[in-house]
Amino acid sequence: MPWRDARLVRQDSKTDCVRGRTWDMDRGGLWVDDGCRGIFQEAGGWGGGGRPGWGDDRPGYGGGRPGYGGGGQIVSCDSNDNKRVYCRWPIGRGARLVEQTSKSDCREGYSYGFTRDGIWADRGCRGKFDIGR
Repeated sequence: MPWRDARLVRQDSKTDCVRGRTWDMDRGGLWVDDGCRGIFQEAGGWGGGGRPGWGDDRPGYGGGRPGYGGGGQIVSCDSNDNKRVYCRWPIGRGARLVEQTSKSDCREGYSYGFTRDGIWADRGCRGKFDIGR
């Protein structure tokens, strides 16, 4: 990846993701180890501080917001327990599902969709979305 630096946007693993120990950047790019799993982004791309969109442990309800520098950003929106969730990610000029991370089917208009201010997910659909293009 062409990044000079990265930041952990959201930790998805129970194992702690600690920079320099379980993840970091080197000449080969971003690496993770010992069960660390999460969403990483090029450092400097977020408009706010902290853990964007995860300030109160609900998707899209808190902290900073993604910026638009450097093209699209990859974010997650997850319907857990088949409940509808709204993830407040400004989607700029569009968004698209790039990876389904659930066993439940993700179909646009049925189990996920987009509004001007974010992404909604329902019926157990969990995925990673490219936003801000």
